Amino acid sequence: MAESALASGIYSKPAKTLLVACFLILTLVSTNSIEARQTGIVSEGGCACHGGMNSNTVITVDGLPDEYKLSEEYFFTLTISNENVPVQNPDQNGGFSIILTGGGILEPVPDADGNVAQEMDGGLTHTMDVNNRRTWEFKWTAPDYYSTNVSFLIYGNAVNGNGAPSGNEWNGLEIEIDPYKPEVDSGNDLILTTVYISIGVLVLLLISVPIILTKRSINAVEESDFTKDYADEIDWN
Repeated sequence: MAESALASGIYSKPAKTLLVACFLILTLVSTNSIEARQTGIVSEGGCACHGGMNSNTVITVDGLPDEYKLSEEYFFTLTISNENVPVQNPDQNGGFSIILTGGGILEPVPDADGNVAQEMDGGLTHTMDVNNRRTWEFKWTAPDYYSTNVSFLIYGNAVNGNGAPSGNEWNGLEIEIDPYKPEVDSGNDLILTTVYISIGVLVLLLISVPIILTKRSINAVEESDFTKDYADEIDWN
């Protein structure tokens, strides 16, 4: 059975060169990944570098409606909580990613110091200035047309601030909002339908009756003229 180069401890010069190159690439990627997450990241797959989703992290959203009205502005708050990862670091405590689909405009609301979340890759995420907390505020302006359901894909990460992916716990939440549908009383609908039909029938009668009467009068005159002409042509002697 052939042994691998790693198992036998034998490395050729090209193999060593390749190994060093791979190590450098992995180091750069790892460093960029950690830095990217401290300064924000938007992803449909969540925070994979911090392990799998964890139900210990609870994502709460307050302020979004069940049904949206055209061009209406909604202010909402995103909060992340996790008893296993306490807020104890003055710099990094939490991060988030929000992807909006279906329409409308999503904007961050500045904090007391004017710091806001940032736009990135079609979504919103934290920055180094706002990842020292676990609560953020946003404004969503609903679409000016009724489209399909609007969806918010949200990921929240409770971090311990150790500068590494270990010890952090994240979770995800998807919220769908339907277009506004006015409530309709079926009983009133039936009454209105009956009224509309009755009005339609009445209008039809008002239009058709004079036409019928006029046609009958014309026919009667024509019959009278025909009878008179026929009588004049008969020789009664």
